[in-house]
Amino acid sequence: MIGASPPVNDAATHDNRELLRRRAALLTVSPDLIFWMSHDGVYLDYNATSPEMLIASPAAFLGQRITDVMPGPDGDRGLAMVRRAVETQQLVIYEYTIAFPTGTRHFEARLLATEDEVVALARDVTATVNADGEVARKVRYYESLLAGSSDMIVATDAFGTITFASKAIENILGIAPTDIIGTSALDIIHPDERDIAFDRFVRANAQGGERPPQERRLLHATGGWITCEIVATNYLNDPAVEAVVFHARDVSRRLQQQRRFRFLFETHPMPSAYVLAGQTGIIANGAFARLLGYDSALEIQAVPTTELVSKRGAAQIGQALADGIHAGSTLSHEVEIRRKDGTMFMAQAWATSAAETDDGNEGILIAIEDLSERHAAQQAVLDHERELAATRAERDRAALEARLRQSQRLESTGRLAAGVAHDFTNLLAVTMNYAAVLDRSELSEIQRADLQQIQHSASVAANLAQRLLQFGRAEVGAAELLDLGVVVEGMKSLLTATLGRDRDMTFTIAAGAHPIVVDRGQVEQVVLNLVINARDAIEQGGVITLLVDALEADPSTSVVRLVVADTGTGMTVHALERAFDPFFTTKPQGMGTGLGLSVVDGIVAASNGTIAIESEVGEGTTVTVTWPRAED
Repeated sequence: MIGASPPVNDAATHDNRELLRRRAALLTVSPDLIFWMSHDGVYLDYNATSPEMLIASPAAFLGQRITDVMPGPDGDRGLAMVRRAVETQQLVIYEYTIAFPTGTRHFEARLLATEDEVVALARDVTATVNADGEVARKVRYYESLLAGSSDMIVATDAFGTITFASKAIENILGIAPTDIIGTSALDIIHPDERDIAFDRFVRANAQGGERPPQERRLLHATGGWITCEIVATNYLNDPAVEAVVFHARDVSRRLQQQRRFRFLFETHPMPSAYVLAGQTGIIANGAFARLLGYDSALEIQAVPTTELVSKRGAAQIGQALADGIHAGSTLSHEVEIRRKDGTMFMAQAWATSAAETDDGNEGILIAIEDLSERHAAQQAVLDHERELAATRAERDRAALEARLRQSQRLESTGRLAAGVAHDFTNLLAVTMNYAAVLDRSELSEIQRADLQQIQHSASVAANLAQRLLQFGRAEVGAAELLDLGVVVEGMKSLLTATLGRDRDMTFTIAAGAHPIVVDRGQVEQVVLNLVINARDAIEQGGVITLLVDALEADPSTSVVRLVVADTGTGMTVHALERAFDPFFTTKPQGMGTGLGLSVVDGIVAASNGTIAIESEVGEGTTVTVTWPRAED
């Protein structure tokens, strides 16, 4: 039942029935949700053809005000729309949303007021709203891409009139997008490039698709010109676009950097060249051309790379191009390079990766240094070193020969001394024998004193002869295991008596054993000779220090050391160099034979020992003798 009506006359009843019939037909066939409401927004009736559009059952809303069925802002807004329809008696349209369990749905309501009620036609427009929202989202998406792109995007119609310009045009050319729309694209191209730009535009219109990039100078708002790289794509046949779209990128800075690099490359004093993959020639600077004897860099560019280097060098360059060089890394090789006149020279080559060229080729940048002078200098150094080595060898050979001759002279001197000493000893034996016979005779005191003088002189002469024999034969006596400390301890009284009263001697014999293998008589002679030499070098009040100890010569060897030091006059450098020479002495004539240290040197060397002298004039002398320490 649609609603109660008061009794009327037959004509009115007929009209009402016709109205009810039409309303019933409308309720049956309309796909939309139709409500009849009172002027104050109370639901009176509805159509039942689309019950899924109702959020509640009819019992829940019929007889209820719209603000009770749709509480909150949507209900208040709906009631306001009902009142507007009643007041204006015009069609009122508004949109609202309802949250269904399956999701939010969007409705468009059309309200029309009559004298007694308000008819509300509600249509589900969810699909349309969602579609419009997706379109709007995509529009915002592409607008954000265009706004965020640093490239300038311009669209023109088939006649070159600008129909769209992205925001980047303001950053690149200083022109607002709204100011350029409707103008000809040719107006912002440099006059010298308009003809070729127009020709390419016509070909782009005829051929369609994307065209290769081209560089053009575009007019800036300040009146200057900006070089841009432009890519044109024909979308005239695409109904969604119907335009030629240009992407323009400002390359002024890149071109400026390229010009600067080209200037530095061409004027740099370092010989440099590009070797590009897929090309037979090179791009060289002037220094490279001059080094190879060419008149200009253009002349050398026509020469194949294989003619500029040796086969090995060409293989190295080819391998570098094939393998590639990592950015930031550098390879270094010595390469043999051919000059224009055909001569070859060695060069140090440094190769690094080269930037991609306009035609898509990649290559390497090579810098070279002529090594001819360096190699010549190195060869001169080698030749000089060989000459020095030959000179040193000749000097060493001459020194060896001199030492050999000296050794031979010393050997001859030793043999002569031994012979003289042998004959002299025989003569002394006769003298000593006759002296012994006379000693047994009765002699006056004067005669006996003279005889004692003869015997003393003969004894001194015998001692000298014995030294000569030892020097000449360098013989080692009967070696035995001795303790050097014990030997020196036993010689204290003899050595003290040798000094006299006006000189002092200190003895330091370290604790422990000091075993060595030597002849007792010879080691005693070494000690005695060194003490006598020290005595002769010091004046009254001087001191001689005698030390015996053991020490480590190295981690695996220990030695027994004898040190005799004096506070005497010391020795000059010349005297120190000849200290062990036989018959060399610094003593006054008649005071020494010069055989003392040479005999000591011979005894020490023959018993596997070493001897060293340290001395300075006025600072005294120290003689150090070492023997290998024998096992106890």
